[in-house]
Amino acid sequence: MLGAAVAFFLGRKGSGGPKVELFYNLDAEAGARFAAVGTACEVLAGSEKIWRVDEEGTADGSVAPVGPRHPVTVGLLETPGFSANVDIWGIDDGTKLFFLPECVLSYRDGKYRPISYNSFGVLYSQSRRAEDGEVPSDAEVVEEVGRSPGMNGARRGTKRVEHPVVVYGMLALTGLAKGETLRLLVSNKARAARFVRPFGAGRDGEERGDARTAREARARRNAEAEAERNGSFYKVLGVDPGASQAEIHSAYKKKARMYHPDRVASLAPEVREMAELRMKEINAAYGEIKRRHGSPGAR
Repeated sequence: MLGAAVAFFLGRKGSGGPKVELFYNLDAEAGARFAAVGTACEVLAGSEKIWRVDEEGTADGSVAPVGPRHPVTVGLLETPGFSANVDIWGIDDGTKLFFLPECVLSYRDGKYRPISYNSFGVLYSQSRRAEDGEVPSDAEVVEEVGRSPGMNGARRGTKRVEHPVVVYGMLALTGLAKGETLRLLVSNKARAARFVRPFGAGRDGEERGDARTAREARARRNAEAEAERNGSFYKVLGVDPGASQAEIHSAYKKKARMYHPDRVASLAPEVREMAELRMKEINAAYGEIKRRHGSPGAR
């Protein structure tokens, strides 16, 4: 983390000052992870319509009105104040989110704020809405709803108004700020479901009617998530799962010294915040390894 991202924050505050050039030399594993994020963004960008909505909608599968919504852009966006030798995908809903190899950058009011990928999360669900506008061509219409004359308060003699019920994808992006969630309504629910893969499991398997399929999907995701968590503890410390206790302890001490608050006390606030997040991840990973496998370096 104290490579490109910190050089970026040291070189500027917000979007003022000279443009900073970030250069990444990713190894195979980091390159594959970053490529997966880029692919997910490209898939999401292929949806005909993406909107920001301020409410989650109904949780029981019933039909909700569309409500207020605001267009969102997903693509290779302009990055104020910096450039990179890799493609930087982003989401723009007024506040911009940029997906870098080492973190997500939130850009608002001319200032950047880093978000750890361990803190950033994406949840997928489906939302049934009674569409009162034009239905996107890639959306799924499942039925028509409306009011008959003289029913539910409608005036007698008035023409029944039909609204198509559309099943949209709903993405909830979490970890952006304390208590803040960005909710995206996506016309193509399959593309929305695909977007979550690099960030965590969605709920697409549970949306099917087959209970057995849903149970199997949940069990598979739980197993995959557990395996990923086990591996991620070692990734945070930069060691292999088969590393010895001495190697784990040594890696922890090295990382802890690198991100210790005293080491970054004189640096910019953004850098101190990133170092604090990284230090929490390191301590959590080391603590979990000790809990599961004994105390590394105890001898």
